[in-house]
Amino acid sequence: MKAPMYSIEVEYVNPKGTTHSREHDIIMRRYGLDRHSTSAYLIALRGIERHVLIQRVTV
Repeated sequence: MKAPMYSIEVEYVNPKGTTHSREHDIIMRRYGLDRHSTSAYLIALRGIERHVLIQRVTV
């Protein structure tokens, strides 16, 4: 609800497969998060990966 006030663009990310994945279990153990926080973390990562351009620099 507050995102438009701060000119933040909101985009839908499909949450399918975030709770029942091996990555979910690893992150839960590593960071000591509960299942819902871990799912939210994975969904946020999916959204970030969509919009961040990562360029590899070869030397």
